[in-house]
Amino acid sequence: TIVSDKTVNTPFSNRKVAYCKSQLSQVTEIREQYRDSNGYMQTRTTKHENKISEEKTSQEILMTDTSSNKPVILEINSTGCKLDIPKTFDRFEPKSNLSGYNYFNSFSWNRFGAETLGFKMTEETIDENQNLYVIGEAFKVGDTIHIGKPQDSKKPFIVTTKSEEELVNNSNQHSLFLLIGGIAAIVIGVIMLISKFAK
Repeated sequence: TIVSDKTVNTPFSNRKVAYCKSQLSQVTEIREQYRDSNGYMQTRTTKHENKISEEKTSQEILMTDTSSNKPVILEINSTGCKLDIPKTFDRFEPKSNLSGYNYFNSFSWNRFGAETLGFKMTEETIDENQNLYVIGEAFKVGDTIHIGKPQDSKKPFIVTTKSEEELVNNSNQHSLFLLIGGIAAIVIGVIMLISKFAK
């Protein structure tokens, strides 16, 4: 369970959380002319998303479990951490609606160009007092226990808001889909081989 006494404000939804990973993308609309198969000039409009920034909060994440009252440090931003947390904010806002977001107060709109339609904002968060399921390796730094990526590179470091049961079920479903896909590929290959020899 998260026990960190320090919270952060999410950049877009302005919520207090224990951890936040956010992403901002620019949505543009580009019109281009092309000549169709009959030789006539046509105009098509395409939308593009360009990622501008991706930010993670850097404060330490402290947690405890029933085996000890002493908090441990979860190295959530370390290399090799597979983070599986919910997307709690996912919104596109046109440029005309951005005045309500403090995040955009310092933006210089001139550098984005007239083709900018707006921005897509996403946040993945861990709430205060959130229960987590963690698979990793515990080690001591001085008198403090940390949990992070195992020294054995084949072993995972997973931090998720799902329960152990949900994680196992998702893993089993993924394995089942891979098995079905493999069987389907073999069947298609055999059919194509038979068709080739039949000719």
